[in-house]
Amino acid sequence: MRKEKGKILIEGMDLSGKTTVTKCLYEMLKDAKIQHRTLSNETEIFDFAVAQSKKNKLHTDLINKLYTLAISEDLYNYQPAKNEIILQDSYFALKSYALMKEKYPNTLANEVYRLLQLFPKPELAFYLTTSTEDRICRNKKRDKPMAYMEKLLISNPEQFEIIDKNLKDITISLFNAEIIDTQYMKPEEVALYIKNKFQEISKGENENER
Repeated sequence: MRKEKGKILIEGMDLSGKTTVTKCLYEMLKDAKIQHRTLSNETEIFDFAVAQSKKNKLHTDLINKLYTLAISEDLYNYQPAKNEIILQDSYFALKSYALMKEKYPNTLANEVYRLLQLFPKPELAFYLTTSTEDRICRNKKRDKPMAYMEKLLISNPEQFEIIDKNLKDITISLFNAEIIDTQYMKPEEVALYIKNKFQEISKGENENER
């Protein structure tokens, strides 16, 4: 697919700052909309997979197959935005691939990779990252239950780093993402940098249309 004008993808593993940066960017840009994890708003299979994962009753292999099916549903229901700025706070499909490449490299990972080829290309993409030590410090400051990846960060940081590399590589490969290290930057600084990059592109496009 060709690039989707007005879409900004902000990707990264847990505790990289992407959700906070996305919120800051939302406050800086007028008429922007935040889209979390999916392409569309009609994601019944994805919602079901998330619910079943939390219940921890289905086998992990079945959960991952559900997520793969959910990616197909998400693509099927997708409708390109018209004249809107979309701040895409991560793609669950990219994270699914990063995890499956580690656990199912010759089966589900290949299937998800094929589906990712069909994803619309954002006008701009950024991959936020930080050191493992910084993530652990950020995790300690949180006052909510840890998600799966946050638990993995503590229990098996080496595997977390492998999945992080998988996610970074696929985001760069498919969407030409720019890497931003957030360790020594405030969320507002990262958001301002992204805003300026977006406005530069928009200004250039407007000048070319004259």
